[in-house]
Amino acid sequence: MGLSYEHTDLFLARVSETALVELWGPRLRKCPKGWDMLSDRGFWNTARFYPNMNRQLTPKFLSGRKQFTAEEVSADRTICKLRYTCEVAFSRVTDTRGLQDVISQDFFVMLDAMNHWGHANVNIKKPLMPLHK
Repeated sequence: MGLSYEHTDLFLARVSETALVELWGPRLRKCPKGWDMLSDRGFWNTARFYPNMNRQLTPKFLSGRKQFTAEEVSADRTICKLRYTCEVAFSRVTDTRGLQDVISQDFFVMLDAMNHWGHANVNIKKPLMPLHK
């Protein structure tokens, strides 16, 4: 588990989550109908761009409150466990030195290669969770 099979090219500017998902609409057709998509909070309102109308799972928002309700914490528990797996997988991408923190101009010439290698690194390392037999 924690497989990387598709990733975007890197952008040398800030791109909004909505613009990114809209741009990727044709590729998102690969997501099987009926499957839920695990998403960061920034993607919470982008489900309309999924060609197969996949539902998104995102953690709840505090929306100005001091804490979550017990029901929200319970509902988010599974989502947050899955998000942890995504974050660990992404940390393997940033094991590639040139993709850590702010990307130096020296690395721009190899940026695409580093991005592809970083995502390959997710798959090369030991699975994050044991495979079910």
